Amino acid sequence: MAKKYLVYLAQSYPNFRKAELESLAVLNNIKVDLSSHDESSPFMIVELENDDEAYRWIDRSILSRGIYELWGHGANLEELHKNVQETSKQYWDEYMETSFKFDIISYQGGKRSRKQQIELFETFSYLAFKGAIKMKSPDQTFTILEKYHVIDRKPVEIADYIWFGREINLSARSKGALDKYLIPQRPYYGTTTFDSELALITCNLSLCGPGKFMYDPFTGTGAFLYAGAFFGSSVFGSDIDVRPLRGKNKDKTIKKNFEYYKTSTLFCDAVCMDFTNNSFRKDFLIDSIVCDPPYGVREGLKVCETI
Repeated sequence: MAKKYLVYLAQSYPNFRKAELESLAVLNNIKVDLSSHDESSPFMIVELENDDEAYRWIDRSILSRGIYELWGHGANLEELHKNVQETSKQYWDEYMETSFKFDIISYQGGKRSRKQQIELFETFSYLAFKGAIKMKSPDQTFTILEKYHVIDRKPVEIADYIWFGREINLSARSKGALDKYLIPQRPYYGTTTFDSELALITCNLSLCGPGKFMYDPFTGTGAFLYAGAFFGSSVFGSDIDVRPLRGKNKDKTIKKNFEYYKTSTLFCDAVCMDFTNNSFRKDFLIDSIVCDPPYGVREGLKVCETI
């Protein structure tokens, strides 16, 4: 029997969120109805078969933050508690003896003091969990998720809506993928290096993954190659301009970036060639082509041949 889950979405590139989730569902062979998605909201309720599906679906997402087994929701705290007690009692016994902690996510909300947080957590005392409270690495994390609105740049005092659930998995975004791939941290990058967040999103849309071959015909300084390798694809690139492929010096090259990201084993090569007159053999199979086509202005390049 399907269960309800709450997805906490990023507010970055909201028009790409549904497409990324659809691609990740295809990649993991998961059927999910995303008709409730609303670009203006960071919260979405979906139905999935089990926790394993939920975990795999969100694990490599860039435009989601996490997914939670939904235990209840309401327009205020009273409604929330009533709904939790009416709809989630079948879950309680399984986690009665496990270690746990409570967490709060307040979208557009103000910060609570530690005392206020504890007071809020204690309103869930009817769950009567007997396990140890562990703030680091608990067996289970139970999360209160609140949505506020802002007036004159200040959050209102009372939440518009509240959800409560058990954390199933945090996304690649929440686990630091964006921080890891920040462009200024790379040994080598250029003035036109493609945005790292969009590169990761694009590689999710392209279903990059282990055992697949990804090709970027306009490699430049390699932004898409690093993103494809992050998701496990073997990557190969080419560019008509040899300068970005050579790098600035021996310590600032595409190869050095792969060493920095510890994905060198997935980097096949990057060669100088015109992709309209490419050197690939005819039976060479490519799973995905991911690129940012040049427009001829930024780098002053010319098209050698039209297709």
